[in-house]
Amino acid sequence: MTFKTDDRVFEMSITTGVGSYVLDGAQVGFSAFAGMGAGNDCPFFATDGINFEVGIGTILTGPNRLQRTTILRSSNADAAVNWGAGTRKIYCCLPAAMAFPRLLSKSVAGGVDVALTSDEQRRRILIFTGVLTGNINVTVDATPWDWIVYNNTSGAYSLTLKTTAGTGIAVAQGTRTPLECDGTNVVSSVTSLPPGGLIQEAQSAPALQNGWVNYGGAYHNANYFKDSLGFVHLMGTIKSGVVTAGTQLFTLPAGYRPASTVLLVGISASGIWSASVASTGVVAIDSAPSATFACFDGMSFSLI
Repeated sequence: MTFKTDDRVFEMSITTGVGSYVLDGAQVGFSAFAGMGAGNDCPFFATDGINFEVGIGTILTGPNRLQRTTILRSSNADAAVNWGAGTRKIYCCLPAAMAFPRLLSKSVAGGVDVALTSDEQRRRILIFTGVLTGNINVTVDATPWDWIVYNNTSGAYSLTLKTTAGTGIAVAQGTRTPLECDGTNVVSSVTSLPPGGLIQEAQSAPALQNGWVNYGGAYHNANYFKDSLGFVHLMGTIKSGVVTAGTQLFTLPAGYRPASTVLLVGISASGIWSASVASTGVVAIDSAPSATFACFDGMSFSLI
């Protein structure tokens, strides 16, 4: 499903009640809604000359219908009009509400994936709030669009904006990130060094595993972040965990994972050690460090 619009789409309907409009075919000199593709959403305007609806509809076939998916404005206190007998004129046209950037503030609290509605996806600024109890995906359809996404959630979990079939981009908590859908996947809108210089997002803390904890004191806690050139950086110092090769230290969320395994080198109390980062996001010991301390500072890799 994608969001579609087209010029000169105009049909009539004698549907009564609040159900889907049964469409009677394109008027002379105009096109039918079905030409935009079954299952897709589109903006519409319906009126009988007295009452009206402005909304987003889903195009259905067999027979040709327009489902009233979201009502943005109407003569019935912005709810679906309960039509009586008569004929309605139905057009595809862009609502005034979509002529300027709009903001969506939405709670995504919990640990369950959230699918944005067609209307929610058409906002330009997305603000996500709430306490996360698990890593979540916020899904959108594959309509080309762009957003400024602000992850204002709390809880030590990731939030990824993605299409159903795509991998998407993880937005670090406390950051505003420019993202866009390219028709297939959600990708970063920043592909080169901006005029103002390198953009570095806020640092995120991973969930350490297998006995490893932050070293503490004057040393940075373990964290990761991404810059506007597409590099992921690891930093911080940890201690006291299992040092066997292959031991998992933590997992990076989607959007912070390399296409294939990379090896990174750092220092520890016993000298040089190395870590592997797999395409699954698993960060693991390659050559063993000392359990006294192991440092990530200086470790980075490219997502490109």
